[in-house]
Amino acid sequence: MSIIKLALQLLRQCTFRHWCRSPWISLLLMGMVGSGVAIYYSVALTNRAAVGGFRAFTDELSDKHDYNFIPKSGLTSINNLGEIRGALGNLPVNIIGMYESTVYFEDPSIDSSKGPRVFPMLSLDLIGLQNVFASDPKDNAQWLYDSFDQYEETNQEPNTNIWKFLAKPGAVFIDTYIAKQRQLKLGDEFELLIESKRRKLFVAGILPDRPGIKSRGIIVTDFAQLPYLLEGELNINMIQVAVEKGVSYKENMSLTKSRLEDWGGEKFVLQTTAERKEANKSLLKAFRFNLSLLSSLSFVFGIYLIVQALEAAVVRRRKEIATLSALGVNRKSIYLSWMMESLIMGLIGSILGLLAGYGLASLSAGAVSDAVNHIYFNSRDAQVNWHWGEATIAFGLGMIVSLIAGHIPAQDAASTPPAQMLALVWRHTGYKTLQHPLLAIFIGIFATIILWIPPYQNAQFVKYPIPGFLSVALFILAGTLITSTLLQMLGKLAANFSQQHIAHYAFSHLRFPSGRHVLATAGLSLGTAMAVSIAILIFSFQSTMKQWLGGSLKADLFIAPHSITTAAMKTRIPTSVWETIVEMPQVKQADLNQSRMVVYEGIPVRLMAVETELRLGDAGALWTSAPDASILNSSEIPENMVMISEPLANRFALANGDFVSIPTPSGPLKLEVGGIFKDFTSERGMLTINQKVYRKYFKENKLLSFTLTLNDDVDRIQFREQLGQAYPGLLIRDRYELRSDVEKLFDRTFSITYALELIAGFIAIIGFIFAFSSLVLERKAERKTLQMLGVARKRVAHAAAIEGSCLAFVGLIIGNVLGVIFSQILIQVIQKQSFGWTLATSMPWPSIIAFNVILILAAALTSYKIANKK
Repeated sequence: MSIIKLALQLLRQCTFRHWCRSPWISLLLMGMVGSGVAIYYSVALTNRAAVGGFRAFTDELSDKHDYNFIPKSGLTSINNLGEIRGALGNLPVNIIGMYESTVYFEDPSIDSSKGPRVFPMLSLDLIGLQNVFASDPKDNAQWLYDSFDQYEETNQEPNTNIWKFLAKPGAVFIDTYIAKQRQLKLGDEFELLIESKRRKLFVAGILPDRPGIKSRGIIVTDFAQLPYLLEGELNINMIQVAVEKGVSYKENMSLTKSRLEDWGGEKFVLQTTAERKEANKSLLKAFRFNLSLLSSLSFVFGIYLIVQALEAAVVRRRKEIATLSALGVNRKSIYLSWMMESLIMGLIGSILGLLAGYGLASLSAGAVSDAVNHIYFNSRDAQVNWHWGEATIAFGLGMIVSLIAGHIPAQDAASTPPAQMLALVWRHTGYKTLQHPLLAIFIGIFATIILWIPPYQNAQFVKYPIPGFLSVALFILAGTLITSTLLQMLGKLAANFSQQHIAHYAFSHLRFPSGRHVLATAGLSLGTAMAVSIAILIFSFQSTMKQWLGGSLKADLFIAPHSITTAAMKTRIPTSVWETIVEMPQVKQADLNQSRMVVYEGIPVRLMAVETELRLGDAGALWTSAPDASILNSSEIPENMVMISEPLANRFALANGDFVSIPTPSGPLKLEVGGIFKDFTSERGMLTINQKVYRKYFKENKLLSFTLTLNDDVDRIQFREQLGQAYPGLLIRDRYELRSDVEKLFDRTFSITYALELIAGFIAIIGFIFAFSSLVLERKAERKTLQMLGVARKRVAHAAAIEGSCLAFVGLIIGNVLGVIFSQILIQVIQKQSFGWTLATSMPWPSIIAFNVILILAAALTSYKIANKK
């Protein structure tokens, strides 16, 4: 009989029989594999939902354009379209100006939990867009025409109806998502809050779903509607350029690029469609990279736990293995049968893990999408979809981990002589590679040194903290290598102070620890390290945030448009609205805030303009590099200075005294860096300048938001209600409510991290219990001998409880030390390199102490219960 056939027969007649006898143990083993696969796959799908959901709203209507011409200063006058057309000459090129904003549905009859109320609104040259469609004879996506096919007001042709309705004030197009959510049909009238004011609109058309593009909520208007919808000068924030297809297409592409760069190279960024998408996605790559590597640590658990579990199976079946060997079954067949068992466990566990991971991702996608929306950019589609590529990677990792972990027990079962297998006391002391304390010290030193290696940085200045994660992996290895030495030290030390024979018996197992002693303790230490480090990271972030919010939120009321809840922040408060409010007699002081996205060194960053310096107060809480005292005590930012956020300073290596060049419609604005402030609202970076300078160079008077400090005799709640009734388009919050909202946002952002913390602790306890149970089963004959010598079963159980507690104690010591080290790597290296934020380390002592106490008690109790069984 061939080796493979014999291995399959052993698998069918032996392995599956044991699985049927102990189904819960088998399921637990598969669950250990599945947990690693589930964590990895859920994070991968959540990342894809957050990033994959980002498809520029300007790309939703047509992907036929070749270039995006984006003003570095954020906005440019609509009049520049004529100049650009002139610069392109007679080239067969269509140019489409676009203005993106956000709008808000006020209608309270629609439950906000069933869908968003804030949607993007895109104003563009619809005639120009139709020219783009018409230039491609193969294109059938005539959505603008198709949206009128069902309109029956007249018997005219759709082409005639289009221009008739586009000229009517309030004509907008909505997609099928909004039509279904708001129960709107062609010709229906409805109201929207646009720039904090009510506007009456009607449905001129419903954008049909297009192949490959999921309807997610968008409103489209023609440029002709802008004077009706918005106040002030008409601007655009992007221009799409489409070169007509033909024989000279490539030549015309090159000429178009050359002429556009000659005309506006200093004030505009020219990107192909693919370059723009890649640039946006690259901002999230570090975010995804960190989560993916953090989740990958779950597979390290898998290796520890599967090795323990299969070693336990070898112990339980040692008589069977010895009998097979005595009957002449060769070692290769025994080894192969055990590897097949490991493979099948990995196969079933990985499949279960993929299903569980999909469910976890569905629950957490909304939280990560919120983080992306507030920190990076608009990402409307947070739906999780099954992804075969990510599933294949997660499945493959689960199988590889199972095979790696199964090798040692399989080798153990195949190579151990039958006589030793049948021995009354079988003390396998393998894993000699795990017993090198000097090597552990060397690896720990090396892991510390590599933290000084700078992270990899791509063309978009996104940093990948690879050395930080490599250091974490090396510290895990160092902790494992030193485990055996610490167990021996504790066993010898405790034996010297113990007066009881049963305690000496317990400590004797520590003085000569087996491989499973080491693996059980190392697995527990790793779970503890992950749980403790994540707890410290989260608590440090929360503590720093509270301190920062306490120093930043000083005013009584914070006012912004309802539709400002996304990272785009392109909606504004009209001048007529904010000027009326700040002049009210109840208002003591108003701090005005203007903002827009600008392109600095090729990266979109936020430019803020404030009337007075809002970041005065506790310098430690609000500044990483504070300005001079004279500036801190002044009433406004000096006109020749700019204050920059910590992420921006870290990304571009800027310090006080350096100069930065800010793009404006009036030309570059060169300012000196006066201070670096803490900011946790944007990973991209932020520049804050004097508002007088902003208005001079940007010619804008609308506000992003503003704050009010009320007179002492004014009832804050009553005044807030009064403003809310008068201006329903404004989102008015006091500092307590705003602080609560910000804290809830970051709690949701950390939802995956909370899950990792809980899973790490749970698996640490389960894995330790499973590993120690195998140790107790291994010494079943030894326990019977002690009982025959007159030692009560409870006394033997007490010895097991002492041994289990000591193993847990050593595991917790190593785990807590590693947890503190990991937390500092996460706080001081990984997150600082990835996001640019400085956090003050805060220790969550109550949760750490509770975690340690629970683990010690669980180890002692389960050890006693297992050993006390007959």
